[in-house]
Formats: sequence, C-alpha cells, structure tokens
Amino acid sequence: MQDTKHLVHSPALLKAMSDHLYYALTFDIASGYRFYVVYMDWLLNERSVNQALIISEAFWGILNYRVQRNGVEEHPYRTQLEQSTLSFEQIIHDEQVDQVQLLYARGQNNEATALGETLYCQFVEHGVLPPEGREITTACLPLDQYLFVELSNSWALALHASQKTIGSERAANLFTRVITLLEHDDLIKDDFLRLRCDYFLGHAYTRRGYVRHQQQRYADAIADSERGRNAFRRYRDEPVPDHPSRLPAEQILNDHVAKNLAQVTNNMAYTLSLTGNFKRALRLSDEVLKQFVPLVSEYQKALFHNTNGLIHIRAEDYKGAAEPIAMAELLAKQSGVNRARALVSRARGQLERAKMTASGEPDLGIELYYEQAAEWLSNEPDMQREVLYDWSGYVRDMAVLYRAQNKTGEATRYEQRALDLLDKALATLPDEPSMQRADHLESKVVIYRIMGQCEQAATLLDEAEAIIHTIEIQEYGQVVCGKIALQRSLILLYRDKDYVETLRLMAIALARAYVFAKVHHDQTIFERIIKQHLRHIPAEELRRFKQETESEKLYVIADDLPYHKPDEQRWSDAWEDSIAYINEVIGDRLTKYP
Repeated sequence: MQDTKHLVHSPALLKAMSDHLYYALTFDIASGYRFYVVYMDWLLNERSVNQALIISEAFWGILNYRVQRNGVEEHPYRTQLEQSTLSFEQIIHDEQVDQVQLLYARGQNNEATALGETLYCQFVEHGVLPPEGREITTACLPLDQYLFVELSNSWALALHASQKTIGSERAANLFTRVITLLEHDDLIKDDFLRLRCDYFLGHAYTRRGYVRHQQQRYADAIADSERGRNAFRRYRDEPVPDHPSRLPAEQILNDHVAKNLAQVTNNMAYTLSLTGNFKRALRLSDEVLKQFVPLVSEYQKALFHNTNGLIHIRAEDYKGAAEPIAMAELLAKQSGVNRARALVSRARGQLERAKMTASGEPDLGIELYYEQAAEWLSNEPDMQREVLYDWSGYVRDMAVLYRAQNKTGEATRYEQRALDLLDKALATLPDEPSMQRADHLESKVVIYRIMGQCEQAATLLDEAEAIIHTIEIQEYGQVVCGKIALQRSLILLYRDKDYVETLRLMAIALARAYVFAKVHHDQTIFERIIKQHLRHIPAEELRRFKQETESEKLYVIADDLPYHKPDEQRWSDAWEDSIAYINEVIGDRLTKYP
C-alpha cells in the first residue's frame, strides 16, 4: 500500500491513488471499493473536484473493464462484484451521495440541497431510511446505516450553506441524528461504518459546531469542535478493537484525516477569538499553520492563514495580521475556489478598515474587498449577510471620518449607503424575530443617531428592544443587550440631556459586555465609545456619578434589569468591573478638567 499522506494534490497523489485503487480492486472488489469511497470523500471534502472526477473515472473504468474470450464479451470485475458481499445497488447509492458532495464542492449549494432532500425522501419511501423527524432509537434504526450517515452528513452541510436562516436548525438536527447513532457502538451493525465511525462522528460534530457558531452559540460551538477533534484523533491514533491488524482505522483505510483535524481546530480557534480568548485562539491557529499546512490543499491553506489573520485583527494586532492575510490572498487565488477568495477578501477589508480608522483618513479603495466578497458568496446567504454587515460598518466609518473633516455632503451620502447595505443584510434574515435582527437594527440606530435623527433612532431602538424582549438569547445576546442600552444612553445624552440615566445605562451596557467575557473585541469598542462620549457630560454630573457608585448609593443588581438577567454573581462582578472602568475614565477627566 503506497502512503498518500504527503502527496497533497500533486500528479503523484492521483497516480498513487489510481495505482492503489487498481491493485486493491483487482485483488478483492469489496475491500478495494472501500478505498475508492475513502478517496472520493477525501478529495470532495477539500473541494478538489477535478481530482475526484479522475479517481471516479478510474474506478468505473476498472469496474466496466471487458475482455473478449472465445468470441464472448466478459466483464470480469462485474462478475467478481456479483459474487462479493458488495452490491451494485450500494455503489449506485454511494455515487448518488457523491453527487451531493460534488455539487457542494462546486459551490452549487441550492442544487446540492435539493438533490440531498430528494434522495433522502426516495430512500424513506423504499424503506431504507427512517423519516427525517423520527427519533433514532433501537426501535427505529435505518436499514442501510452507512447510507443514512453519509447522506445525512452531506445533505445537512449543503442545507446549512444554502438556507436563508441563521444557522440552519434543520441541518443541526440532521447532524444530531447522525451523532445519536454513531455515539452508540451497540447500534452499529455495518462493518464499514464501524471502521469509519469516528471519521463520520468527527464531521458531524465539526459541522454542527459550525452551525452553532453561525447562531452565535459560541460555548456550544466550542464544545462540538472539541468533540470533533477527539473523534478525528481516535480515528487517526487508536487501534480498531478486534481488528486483526491492530491498526488505527486511518491506516487500515489508507485515509488522511490531518486535514479534518486541522479544519475543526481552525474553526475552534476562530470561535475562541470571538469570546475574547485570544491567547488560546492564537495558540491553536499557530498549531494548525505549523503542523498541518504542508498536508492540505491550497483551499484549506488559504482558510487557515486567513483565520490566523482574523484572530490578530480581533486582538487589534494589525501588524501581526498583515503577513497571514497576504499569504491567504496568494493561496486563495491559487486555489481557484471563489469561497476562499471571498473569505480572504472580507478579511482584507476588515484589516484595511481598522487601519483606516486608526489613521483618520478615508480610504475609498477598501470598498472593493467587500463588494467582491459579497458577490462571491451569493450562494451562501448566511455568509453574504455577514459581509454586508461588515461592509455597512466600513461605509459608516467613512461617514464618521468625513464628518470629522466637515465634509457634510460626503458624510450624508455614505450614511445613506450604510443604511442601504444594512437593509440588504436584513433582507437575507428570516422574517421572525431574532437576536441577529435586533443587532442589525441597532446598527441602523447608530447611523441615524450620528445623522442627528434621534427620533428615528429611538423608534428603531424600541423595535430592536421589543425583539430582544420576546426571544431566548445565547451568551452573545448579552452583548446585543449591551449595545441597545448603550445606544439608549447616547440618545438620552444628546436629545434629552438626561445625564443621570445616560451614565446609569452606560454602566449597564458595559457590564453586559463584561458578562459575555472580560476581554473581547466588542468590549474594547464599548469602552472606547463610553470614553469618547463622557467628554460631553458636565463635570458636576460625572463627579456625582462617581461619588454615588463608590458609596454604592447607585448600584444595579441583576433583578433590576428589564430582561435576560444574568446569574447574580456573574452580574455583580461585571457591574463592579464596569463601574471601575467608568470611574477611572471620569477620574482622569476630572483631574485634567476639574
């Protein structure tokens, strides 16, 4: 058996795969077919479509090989297939699932989703698979367990990418059904599925974790990513129980899951950065770059360097972000995959936007990065919405810089464009109330407030707050609640001159951000905004607030909050940290301007 692990997407890799496939199939059609399935999954998961098609052609060429003997045409490998434990029907089923994966790898997410659903319904009608909504129990097992796992995983992946949802809950449920089966060894009757159990389990956890990430359920996403990492490690390192070779499944099947382990670790690193755990996020991201980059495709290399750059941007280390983003751009172009180019273009936009804000000079050229990213992600509504949201933030920053230069006309034009982009982003959301809808409305509030249209801002803020009142929130929801409180405080400051309530709401807003995490990207923005606007509050009002909070005459407990009340102790710690920060800023200001 030739080791293919270090021949990443070179002609040598394809030759090694093809040669091994030929000898394995001609020796034993059933066991050789397993290698074919593994190789197809390997290539399609990395979006290496052309290579997958070459391997597929090689397989079918062998299976359909014919010879003339005594004037009679024979198909020796078809005959061998008929005498084996493998059926032609199983091969056709696997090929149909490969078509779902192929469409997804090409970026045809809607087509992949439609085909996946059609196939699943057909197999349910034939009694091979259980209905989608039925719980997986010992009383309701799929007759074809392998087909159930591979089709559910592939269909759910495309479904999540294609849906106009905030992380497809339907896709998450499909992954959960797969996990339920695979976590119970006693339920698995298919020998090949037993060998690949941890492989499929790793994928199901990785992909469900990505759905949870999109839903901003970061703790759940991190937990699923850790489970996915453990599954891939078992597949790679632990000997298969009762197998005569006493080898891990990866070696038995000549598989290569370093790329999968790298992907789930990369996902986990980025999610950790969103929770403010920059140290661990960078450690994991650096681990991916050092250990796995030589073993993966150009597409994955681009994504891994891109994530490293994004983590540096989140940590406000723009110098550290420059090199990985530049490398990601080069690799994304070499990959020829528009999705990679889109994600990297978005990251470049975020980096240049941060540098623009620091310089105080508008940069018109940045817009192209967001425009390209949005176009390339037209088949992924969730991701496209995130790009539109970031794009609107850049355009809003341009407006702020133009206002600082007293270029009112330019500022107004950019403010309106920012509102238009947010409306486009909102149009990609489902119609029902959601935390993301409230968050997008809050961004519109910011723009109307900057424009001096406080009444319109207040109306939209009421709408956002009404949404938050009616929904369940995940941990990041505390940040959204904080954003709403902060904008309410600024409207009261500039429209009503209500300094007492302004300061109280500022403290609540920052405490909400601290409840999510003590250090994270949003928290630094909250601190910066509060510091900026405290300058517009009279010194006597600042002094009074400082005195009342230090004496605890003014003290907000969790039960005082109107909605989504955190744990009392967690809130108490966050409130004290918030007051400490605000009073430190007030103290500095009163020292300079008593």
